[in-house]
Amino acid sequence: MHKKQTPSWNEAFLRTLPSKVTREGYASALTALNDFFAPFAGDEGEDQLVRFVRRLEIKGLSPASVKKRLHQLRRIVGYCHRAGLRDDNCVDLTWAPRIRDNRRPKCLQRAELRRVAEAIDVGTWRGVRDAAAFALMARTGLRIGEVAKINVEDLEIVR
Repeated sequence: MHKKQTPSWNEAFLRTLPSKVTREGYASALTALNDFFAPFAGDEGEDQLVRFVRRLEIKGLSPASVKKRLHQLRRIVGYCHRAGLRDDNCVDLTWAPRIRDNRRPKCLQRAELRRVAEAIDVGTWRGVRDAAAFALMARTGLRIGEVAKINVEDLEIVR
């Protein structure tokens, strides 16, 4: 007879996640976290968390990846706290290390804008609507959500 083994808290945590892709991402995060926090043996605090984030930045991770890893860290430590594996939740704080994102937004070039505008079928009412929304976004810099919230009363048409 084989003795049933109790799963480690890592495995128990991973089982709470909804999808295989999410589990794989968190498994990678757990490896990185275990490697980094092993010397502290449960005595992590703000200083170690800031060092962890800075280390990810130094490794060359993008700001979005660093934010994702910090989110994963919060979820993992929160799980450990709720499961009684930690006395505190060291990342359940209102602070978070500032993650700099100096990337500029990507903008379409004139030729790309022209190709998109030409691809819209203005022979239908939806095409006319889409062309108007696209022209408004291209000329003013409004976002999709901002254009979608515009009502007729919001417009002042000058001829």
